[in-house]
Amino acid sequence: MTEPVGRNVQKTREPERNNTYSLDDLRLGLEQIPGVLAVSFETVSGNIERVNIIAESGHKSPGQIVQDTISYLFVISGQRLKPDAVNVVRSSGGDLMRSERRPMLAELAAEYTEQGKTISVVLQLDEQEYPGTAVLVPGSETARDLMTAGIRATLKAADGVMRRQCEFRILDARHLSLAGEAVVIVAIGVFPELGSGVLVGTARVRRDVLDAAARATLDAINRAFTF
Repeated sequence: MTEPVGRNVQKTREPERNNTYSLDDLRLGLEQIPGVLAVSFETVSGNIERVNIIAESGHKSPGQIVQDTISYLFVISGQRLKPDAVNVVRSSGGDLMRSERRPMLAELAAEYTEQGKTISVVLQLDEQEYPGTAVLVPGSETARDLMTAGIRATLKAADGVMRRQCEFRILDARHLSLAGEAVVIVAIGVFPELGSGVLVGTARVRRDVLDAAARATLDAINRAFTF
């Protein structure tokens, strides 16, 4: 039989998808990457849509961890993710200066008023108290709403601690399960930029999402500023 004559096109073979690997297998594999502390996945119809990683400072850069994650998942599972589908958060300040004097969360309360549910936060520094509040309108009391309100109230209290030298804005907040632990991660923008324009803080959910959101926000501020 005569072979057809024509252009010899070589096709690049992609790795075969291996469905024998569970998400737990993939998570354990990614946690072997140096500097990676915990990994969680967000999936849709069994496909990984997003990877959330908590990494330790002082090891690989976030960009390198993103590339390592993408390469590992492609080789093992055959699924190729885009870089913006991998979220890396450092667990410690690293290049940020930790405060010697740090404000503490002295009070957190939620009560109903005529305006709606009011979230009150009090930060304390050197026996001085700095209050902040946020109001939830009736009908907006989901876990996401409570988390956002806790962040807003804490940032208003932080305005007093900072003597309004800058403006804080909420960039993102997520309630995740990492390595079996419920955590809240917040990203705060600082305007004008002081040191780092984006502050990131984390807190385990010990009591509820509202409490964790307030502590994660304070964690982000205390990583970046001295008082």
